[in-house]
Amino acid sequence: MKIEKELFPDSYSIIGYNNQNPKETLKQFSNIEYIKFEGISHKIGCVNGCITTMQASIKYNPDVIIFSHDDVSLVNTENAKKVFYDNINLIINKKYDAICRKPLPTTLYGDNYYLMEVFFISKNGAEEVFGNLKLFNDENNIHRDIRNSISPEVFLYSVINDKKLNVLEKKYIHTDYNYNITLSELMGYTHKNAGNRGWVD
Repeated sequence: MKIEKELFPDSYSIIGYNNQNPKETLKQFSNIEYIKFEGISHKIGCVNGCITTMQASIKYNPDVIIFSHDDVSLVNTENAKKVFYDNINLIINKKYDAICRKPLPTTLYGDNYYLMEVFFISKNGAEEVFGNLKLFNDENNIHRDIRNSISPEVFLYSVINDKKLNVLEKKYIHTDYNYNITLSELMGYTHKNAGNRGWVD
């Protein structure tokens, strides 16, 4: 949050939470709206948090919406910030409706999988994709991947491509050892708890 607010002091942030309100922790920052959503478990929390914050963001008519999880932050290097700005400009200049990461090989992840930890999307794209979605009450109703595991990533791919948005798919070879290097090179971000299942912050 600190880096983003330094780069865009007038930007508006929507923070969705399903447990403890982070308002006190972030009290030094302005232009933030806090929204509580339902769904405590990890996967339904990912999906409902995405839907909730996207729907809240649309009403501000933003130039671009950047969705990220709470443990994902912008990398404070010139290279990462260039990637970040380039992604923003691709959306603002209407080259793409959305920018998402797609892991390879598809034999492991399927061909219908976008990483949800951070993605860029236009206001019109967000409205078309998320504007009328309902929150999930049961995580078993969330899309499943090729291993039959409940998958926020397959959900994201499906809802975006159901609306036939023009998506820049940043394809990459998915490995754990250089995960954040690749994330920084493609999106400008780092993921604190990448690969850690069931983590508690």
